Amino acid sequence: MKYKNFLLNTTQRNRENIQHLKTLIEKQTGKDITINTRHREIVFARKIYYKILTLTTKMSYKAMGGTLGQTHATVIHSLNNFDWDYDHNPAFKEAYDRVYNLYTKKGTVATVETMVYENRVLEGKIVELKGQIDELRNELKETRRNNIRPRNQQATIYNASETVIP
Repeated sequence: MKYKNFLLNTTQRNRENIQHLKTLIEKQTGKDITINTRHREIVFARKIYYKILTLTTKMSYKAMGGTLGQTHATVIHSLNNFDWDYDHNPAFKEAYDRVYNLYTKKGTVATVETMVYENRVLEGKIVELKGQIDELRNELKETRRNNIRPRNQQATIYNASETVIP
């Protein structure tokens, strides 16, 4: 392998996180991502690995590729094609979501039903907050009306419904 001792220059914590992510992906997908092959399942597992590293670390593409014996160009290509695979391949999307949630310690995978429920709860809160905003606007208008004072004590403020008779 070209980058055999690549992780020697990284910190102990980064090495542990990288190793943890590798083992997590291998357990969840059942594929060894260090194998240099173009099989679709392994390429998908590597895409998951690169995307999570991009989101959670500040590693360069060269460093990310070096952890698996790949070049920076491979990492860039994987990340450029990630969104298309995520949008068009439900199995890939499910695998990524599961690995990402487990790696970031959220533990649970968001399902459509839970997301719909959370969306309804948030919509209810939005309606409630809009009502509070309207109440505050009305209070503001009322306080502005009541706080108008004439600059000259001899001046009189007339309401629109009152008529002025000289």
